[in-house]
Amino acid sequence: MPFKLWNSAETLTSSDVNTYLGKQSVITCTEATRPTTGLVEGMTIYQTDTDNLWFYDGATWMPATPLQPIKPTGATNGTVSGNVVTVGNGVSSVTVSGVFSSTYNSYLISMEGGTMSASASIGLQLGASATGYYGFLSYGDVGANTPLGAARNNSTIMNFVGGGVAGQAAHVHVVVMSPARATYTKFVGGAYQNGNAYGTLQGEHRVATAYTSFLLQPDSGTFTGGQIRVYGYR
Repeated sequence: MPFKLWNSAETLTSSDVNTYLGKQSVITCTEATRPTTGLVEGMTIYQTDTDNLWFYDGATWMPATPLQPIKPTGATNGTVSGNVVTVGNGVSSVTVSGVFSSTYNSYLISMEGGTMSASASIGLQLGASATGYYGFLSYGDVGANTPLGAARNNSTIMNFVGGGVAGQAAHVHVVVMSPARATYTKFVGGAYQNGNAYGTLQGEHRVATAYTSFLLQPDSGTFTGGQIRVYGYR
């Protein structure tokens, strides 16, 4: 799209307004009301319902950054403000709703802060599915030099995606691949901790169903506070 420098007293035509002002401004809209006609490469929009920036690449609308923050539609045992879910007080689990869709292939789920009442690992459940979780945790303890492992074979939850120490902050960091598709969902790089034990999880959910929400739950004890963020990428 060209750039135009107007001369003094030059007439501003409707074509100029459409081409140089309208199409080169950042347009505010929702995902459902994105422009569909008169599109030119480089047009930029800000989606007010999802709180992120998109641009038109000449063929389709694309996210402006590789990781796009996702705005949840709701939370159980937590409150939503913009793209952040703040966990409630003394809760045994928190559910984040309306974050997975066909817009993105994979998602990064992050939780940080707050306080854990007990040293524990944190698990993740897709939707209300309490079956079909498989994976392997490679880990070690700071008091020994021996590598250890733990398997999950058709578990009710995908354990080991995060964790923490009693009285300290909780953390979760895991990539979830294709949760909104009716295929198996992969879990990559779960950042496990349980007290003095640290490790990494790889796994999958062998139920070919599409999901829009997830639950985080410590193996024991409760959460108080902390913030959950979800990022989508293609």
